[in-house]
Amino acid sequence: MNIKQLRFFLQIAELGSVTRAATLLHIAQPALSRHVRQLEEEVGVALFQRSDRGVALTSAGMLLRDRAVGLLQHVDRVRQEVRDEFNEPSGEVTVAMPPSMLELVTLPAVARYRERHPGVLLRVIEGISGVLNAWSMVHLGKADLAVVTNVEPLATLESTEFLREPLCLIGPRSAGLDPAAPVALEEVATKSLIVPGRPNSLRLILETAMAERKIPLHVAFEGNSPTLIVLAVEAGLGFATLPFCSAYRFLREGRVSLAPIRHLDVSWALVQSREQPLSAAGEQLKATLRETIATQIASGSWTMAKLLP
Repeated sequence: MNIKQLRFFLQIAELGSVTRAATLLHIAQPALSRHVRQLEEEVGVALFQRSDRGVALTSAGMLLRDRAVGLLQHVDRVRQEVRDEFNEPSGEVTVAMPPSMLELVTLPAVARYRERHPGVLLRVIEGISGVLNAWSMVHLGKADLAVVTNVEPLATLESTEFLREPLCLIGPRSAGLDPAAPVALEEVATKSLIVPGRPNSLRLILETAMAERKIPLHVAFEGNSPTLIVLAVEAGLGFATLPFCSAYRFLREGRVSLAPIRHLDVSWALVQSREQPLSAAGEQLKATLRETIATQIASGSWTMAKLLP
């Protein structure tokens, strides 16, 4: 069994076809089939079920696929660590980011990172809780790093709280909310709210706080993205409770008003694998995210946020 055979095996498993895999891998189909037979002979079991429609993994094939993914990731990581020890960071790095941070963090951090490390292929995956569980992407090896507000208690993950900001009540411009004048949770309860659909960590923060005080929550409707929710607020369809970063551009342009909710904070955490250390490219990305946030806070663009040591 060798690395090349495992890569060939995974490509066939993903496509469900030796023919298509051979085309993608730029290898003759008979040669690819021969590699598969040699691999099956070595492990002593059939890895694929053949049919006129293609191939499908056997139970043994599924087991090998699950093991091979982690093994090849480890091999790639070791190779990259050796290269990075004597060269500029290179290779690939994937980060899962919340859409709330798009303008304040993600875009400026990507620009800064690309300028400094043009040899790294940077992948940014964006989504919200319930659509994208960023922590699970790190757990499954689909992302090297993630910024999240909720972390599952998994032994394979290392989570570090690094940023804190208040949850804010966001209303139309006419509401006259003032960033310098925090509002009580009781005032939030008087509003018709536009909230993210479940499951969502930001909604959970609000619902938990209101349940503890036995305060009712009045939901006008649910939206699946911060931009949609803030646009709906601007249109006068209700109020929202989101972090400041979600409404940054709208507030700067005078399209909404905003006030922090007293004693209700959002904690952001950096999540990475305990089992697979970050490559040099990943460590540089983590540093760039922190540096970008520090710059935004120092410039006054994000005065409500606190960067933790």
